[in-house]
Amino acid sequence: MDHYLTIHQFASLRGISIGSLHYYEKLGLLKPAAVDPKTHYRYYSPEQLAVLDAIQLCVSLDIPLKHLEKFMHDNSFDLKGVIQEGTSALEDRIRDMKNKLAVAEKTMEEIESNQQYSSETGVYERVLPERWYDTAEIDWHYDPKAGVIDKMIELFARHQKDYGNTLFPGGAYITYGKEKSKRKILAMIRVMRPGRNRKDFMCLPAGTYICKNTKIEAGFSLERELQEYFPWHKKEPVLISSFVLEKMDGDRKVSEIQILKEEER
Repeated sequence: MDHYLTIHQFASLRGISIGSLHYYEKLGLLKPAAVDPKTHYRYYSPEQLAVLDAIQLCVSLDIPLKHLEKFMHDNSFDLKGVIQEGTSALEDRIRDMKNKLAVAEKTMEEIESNQQYSSETGVYERVLPERWYDTAEIDWHYDPKAGVIDKMIELFARHQKDYGNTLFPGGAYITYGKEKSKRKILAMIRVMRPGRNRKDFMCLPAGTYICKNTKIEAGFSLERELQEYFPWHKKEPVLISSFVLEKMDGDRKVSEIQILKEEER
């Protein structure tokens, strides 16, 4: 058995337990290259390290080990198939991590951009980039604040499987018709730029917006806010967006009213 590795040597080369090797053997994924008929000691060949590495790759990617049983054929192990399976899962994980990194970077940009306006008490202008939102309409006869929160929860639930694509800022988008009954309120959550099915999302154009940060609290009235700070407002769409700051706490829930500047519409 000079050309073989003992089970202890084999396990130590990859820093795993002997119990793990017994489990892989039980599943039929990695059987010893030889077993001493007298002592029942198990021995492995150096070449089997490639099989162990493939199994460990799948373990690290949360691929169920029983799922790998399909790669066993007539007591032989389809190493290429397992590596392809692991590589595909790893590529999916990398795409997911890149997506989450992009969301983190975008949120950081949002924080830094908002920081310079956090102490503003009046109306100001700011240039905002193109933004994409998923939306859900709410009944404006219902309590708008509660309605927006309820619908935003529904929207986040819809994106649960693709949470890495969802940005923190959400809010409400209000459009006006000639009659009050034509008023429409949309709950919104911001998403990264969608690659497909764009018609399912709302795109707000890049441009200069007239803004004011405000607290949405008891007694808040959008109509009163518009009359006081936006007297020129003539039924233009209004976005009330979450205002993400460097430090967030429950007592400082700030939002920002945004109206696209008239000459840019």
